[in-house]
Amino acid sequence: MSSASAFRKDPQNFRFLTKRFLHLNPVNASSNSQYSARAGLPLIKFDIASSALPTLLDAKELRISGQITYTKADGTPVTSAELNFSDGFCGSFANCIEHVSLSSKRLASTIERNNNYFRQVPSIVSAMNTGSEINNKMYMNGGHTSTTPLQRHSIGTYNDFNANTRVTVDANKVGRDFSAPLYCGLLNSGDDINLASQTGQGGLTIEILLKSDVNVLFGVDANTNNCSFALKNLVLTVPVYEVASEAAPAFSEAVTKFSFNSWSSVFQVMNSSTSVIAFTPGISRCSSMFMNSMNTAELGDQRFNSCRLGNIGEVRQTRYTLNGALTPFQFRLQTNEQANNEQTSDTRPNGAPLVLHSNSSRPMTLMPYLEAVKTDGIAKVHGTSVAWNSWSSGVVDRSQTAGNTGETPTTCEGFGVLYDRYGSGTDLSLTTWAIELEAAANTTLGVNQEPLGLTGGPATSQGCYLFFLSKNDLMYSATGVNVVR
Repeated sequence: MSSASAFRKDPQNFRFLTKRFLHLNPVNASSNSQYSARAGLPLIKFDIASSALPTLLDAKELRISGQITYTKADGTPVTSAELNFSDGFCGSFANCIEHVSLSSKRLASTIERNNNYFRQVPSIVSAMNTGSEINNKMYMNGGHTSTTPLQRHSIGTYNDFNANTRVTVDANKVGRDFSAPLYCGLLNSGDDINLASQTGQGGLTIEILLKSDVNVLFGVDANTNNCSFALKNLVLTVPVYEVASEAAPAFSEAVTKFSFNSWSSVFQVMNSSTSVIAFTPGISRCSSMFMNSMNTAELGDQRFNSCRLGNIGEVRQTRYTLNGALTPFQFRLQTNEQANNEQTSDTRPNGAPLVLHSNSSRPMTLMPYLEAVKTDGIAKVHGTSVAWNSWSSGVVDRSQTAGNTGETPTTCEGFGVLYDRYGSGTDLSLTTWAIELEAAANTTLGVNQEPLGLTGGPATSQGCYLFFLSKNDLMYSATGVNVVR
């Protein structure tokens, strides 16, 4: 049994393959060709047609290109002189997306529904890329930056200038270009997708639901001016390899299985210093889980960043259990962050305390988080923005609300656990899965008394977004397709 990508990469088969790039427009185009929660359609739908012969979609190279514009309530473009931001780690395009659904035309059903997409992407981008990588290759694609303050100027600049000169007519301010991938499990599983109607999935339907305006462009002026966004000139670039008719029977006989990943997401809330999130995920082969959070008081408020990977506070201990038993074996991660934030050794000339941080222990929780996002051992994580002590992402001397208005760098924190080091996955279909977290109860940071603990009140309550990656298989036969989850 071979995979579609193995067939394509075999040099003996090169003569049977023809590579093409298909350029598709949305099938639900509106009269003004705009997609937006306010000024157009909130749903983007692409239809990748089925084929008679095996046609292999190189899904990891799939891209959506277009332009994004930001305007005030009166219709005038935003400018870089105002406090308007979009999340740097999430990027300009992903920041607009609520969820993504992928459906098989042959099965006539949804294969993957990727909820809370705007919370998933910042974790993947920040965990797997350095600041330099984000500011270079990822800026050119999805409009990502290593810190959110950098987004302020690029948002306004692309409205004010073109390649030659300053643009003075509002109607000619075309906005910011992007060409971004989709961070879905199905599209990044490592295997090509066969679009054939009889021997494959029979084509794909991609549906993208956009976020509301209050959760995209944020900041003091974005809130005051009731700013909104719009996407236009959208094109889906689909790279495919067409298999010649003389090789089609051999391909269909050799490739009878398609293995893929899929993301599922859950939203929960943590209030107290000793919090537990427990439920049955219903996943039979779980590869990994990671979680990020932000203050629930900021949800739906355009002054604050809805994509922010916040710092819960002084974390004392984390535990992951299955049916009450620690899993993985003795998985109990302890920290000493309280000592870090309270320890003083001297005073500055102005009389303020000089804090000495000697216990850099959060890496004990960050390491499994990076493994969970990478779905591999820490040795395979070759670049990351996640750090214990960093200007743009660390948690030392950073409160729960650090960088929430976009004017200063935010954190990029998370928790996670890798369940699949060897390829089999962990059965969570009938199991009560839980994360138990112990944090400081009522701690503040600095002279401004910024929150750094879970007091049990609404001001420090944390909205937690959990993402589970699971393994799945599609089994092809002459009688149809069987889904194995």
